[in-house]
Amino acid sequence: MREILTKQSAVQTSKGLALGMRIEFDSGSMVFLTAPKGWLCCGVFDIEAGNGFGMAMAIVESWPGFEVGPVERLITRKIMKVNERAAALGVTVGMEAMEALELMF
Repeated sequence: MREILTKQSAVQTSKGLALGMRIEFDSGSMVFLTAPKGWLCCGVFDIEAGNGFGMAMAIVESWPGFEVGPVERLITRKIMKVNERAAALGVTVGMEAMEALELMF
């Protein structure tokens, strides 16, 4: 078993700085970006649970074989799923991820 690797990153938007992290482990990785009002995430996150915690969350295009990779790649994808909190901010399925992220400021 190898150690768990993490990499923190920041992405500048027109509304502010979003902070992100990629966590790599034996069976894959998970990637997310956080803004004051919500998160952009890869497909391993349960965004419906985010509603219960008051977090707006949106999943970007990702699936086995089409993983996100580095944090900076999150903003190059489209949104494929949103929870109620994200929808209330104006985030919609099919939207460019950078546009969705900016709505989370």
